[in-house]
Amino acid sequence: MHMIKRMLIGTAISATLVSGTFAQEYGTSPARVEPRPEVREERQEAQKARMEEKREVRAELQEKKREMREERKDGMQARRDDFKARMGALKDERKKAAVGRIDASIATVNANATAHFGETLDRLTAALAKIAARSDAAKAAGKDVTAVQAAIAAAQAAIAGSRTAVASQAAKTYVITITEEKNLRADVSAAREALRADLKGTQDAVKAARDAARKAAEALGAIEKA
Repeated sequence: MHMIKRMLIGTAISATLVSGTFAQEYGTSPARVEPRPEVREERQEAQKARMEEKREVRAELQEKKREMREERKDGMQARRDDFKARMGALKDERKKAAVGRIDASIATVNANATAHFGETLDRLTAALAKIAARSDAAKAAGKDVTAVQAAIAAAQAAIAGSRTAVASQAAKTYVITITEEKNLRADVSAAREALRADLKGTQDAVKAARDAARKAAEALGAIEKA
């Protein structure tokens, strides 16, 4: 149980650091540049397009998440039924209760971790939208923002990929495979390790999105200082 608690605390701290550092470093906006009417209209259209793209990405991710859940449903139900049958066969009531609690805790850790990752990506998306708006302002002021736009596009792709990874991880179900009563410790450890490895992979994807967003911010900063 102590390991599960440490996993949950560590995951929450990592997700908070991912989002907090970026916000602290890139939360300040420069003085506004008043664009010409036609430029303002172009910026508004671009913003609408980004919002529509965001809605489409969210809808696509929700559909993918639903599909993945359906694909896993039959197989996971069979494993869950086997788990319950083997749990019922355990003779030691204390071990049986402990395994049941750990089984539920693993699901909670995964749900909490993926929720934090999703919130982190939401913050990165909001920060990237501000970077895009500042890039539009710089372009209206006559600056070359080609590099910034490329970095923004790369960050958007990284965030979209990370959202897919988070959705996939959130849809996963972990079932402790009970072999024999004498092997319960090893059986539980195997399930915990599987979750830990999967969460690490998802966290790496979120970090890659954060790094891509940072590069976009740095590219914008270089343009604004020029």
